[in-house]
Amino acid sequence: MAVILPNSCFLHIPKTGGSTIRNALLNAGLYDPRLGDKETGVKGITTPHEYRAHMRLKEVREYSSSKYLFTFVRDPVDWYTSIYAFRRENKKWPMLDIEDNDIAYIDGLSIDEWLKSLFTLGSNYALRYFQLYIGGIISLNDPYMSYIDSINYIGFTHKLLPGLVDVLTLYENITRDQCQAILDTPSSNKAPTLYIMHKDTRELVHDQEWEFYSKFKDHVLV
Repeated sequence: MAVILPNSCFLHIPKTGGSTIRNALLNAGLYDPRLGDKETGVKGITTPHEYRAHMRLKEVREYSSSKYLFTFVRDPVDWYTSIYAFRRENKKWPMLDIEDNDIAYIDGLSIDEWLKSLFTLGSNYALRYFQLYIGGIISLNDPYMSYIDSINYIGFTHKLLPGLVDVLTLYENITRDQCQAILDTPSSNKAPTLYIMHKDTRELVHDQEWEFYSKFKDHVLV
């Protein structure tokens, strides 16, 4: 998903606070859900924004090459929890482009069991998934590519709304009331309260996603 504003563009990586940002933009009067084509993302909307679904960095740059591009990434522990919660509610949705249904589908598995099974197939799924959207790669199996320099602002979701306010204040000249409307937007993320990851599993995620923490340590604006 991408929301293209007059001077900036939000590139959404799935399960990184996109619904909350969309609601915040709506509350601030910067987003109209009636505009754009949610399924294909092909309709051109010129004002007040464009909404394009399932867009990745290369496609976004084709539409907004001169705009300030921002996105948010999520700590892998929280990201896997959100993926797990979403997958439990959407059972026909494939997981992480993995073909093995015993792993791709989580029926009957706790979040701890699912992650331990997942990591028998590989590691760094969160990093590669983020890179799938902001690195221009074709699939999760492609080699890593340089991508961080292509994004003007990368924020962490634990400071999602303040980061959004910072960007929009500088590039969209939003008012104080719009800032407050954004900050007052409730989070749409309920997964961490529904599914609690065991301490050992959290440590496993940190071990398996070491490249994420290494790559984003110096680049993410926190």
